[in-house]
Amino acid sequence: MASHAASSFSPVSALCYSAVTFKVGQLRSSVKRLSSSG
Repeated sequence: MASHAASSFSPVSALCYSAVTFKVGQLRSSVKRLSSSG
């Protein structure tokens, strides 16, 4: 039961993780652009 729940939850957590990583990447690039432009 637990393994089934984990396997069904895995794709969702992976999707959330990739979305968060993408957002953090955007934020860092925008901050870097702002700091470089002065």
